This record gives sequence, structure tokens and C-alpha cells, in this order.
Amino acid sequence: MPPGQEEAAKVLGANAIKVFYEITLPMIRPGVFSGCLLAILTSIDNLPISYFFGSARTNTLPVVMLSFLQNQFDPSIAAVSSIQLVIAVVALGLVQKLTGRSRVGAVVL
Repeated sequence: MPPGQEEAAKVLGANAIKVFYEITLPMIRPGVFSGCLLAILTSIDNLPISYFFGSARTNTLPVVMLSFLQNQFDPSIAAVSSIQLVIAVVALGLVQKLTGRSRVGAVVL
């Protein structure tokens, strides 16, 4: 991130909080959203972590899906998988719409 815009805002009289909220945050927003989305999508799919952090009273979706696949064939697992895929695609499309390449660098002082 080039420091020139932050320096220009400081020279024009903005304090540190105003510089962060109006200059820095809009510039780093795409990266923060992308990181959050990647963490969410990874946590939905990660079965070993679900096994590790799960307890006897909590059942996460990946663990339940695996137990259904091992014990019985149930078409509802395919439906749940399809819903997860649709949620992931919609979330990625929303992030692209909100923080796409046309929005990057559109910082106005």
C-alpha cells in the first residue's frame, strides 16, 4: 500500500483516526473480506478440524455428513452439499461485487 495517500491526508489536516477510516480501511477492505471468506469456506469443509474441536454434545455439519455417508445412503446429503455449494458461490459473487477490481483504488479524498 503506497503511503502517499495517507501522508497527503495528514498534511491536509486529518487526524490518525480519520486517516484510518477514510483512507486505509477502504484500501485494505478487499483483502480483509477475501481473508474472512476464505476462512469461512475452509472451515465449512474441514472435517479433521471438526473432529478435533467437536465434543460428545456438539455435532458439526461435516461430521454428521460423514457419519450419514458411512452408515447409510441418504440423498439428503447430496442436497446439503448442493446448498453448501450454492452458498459458497453466492458469497464469492457478493464479495466480487462489493470489492471487485473496479472498486479497488476507488478511494476518494
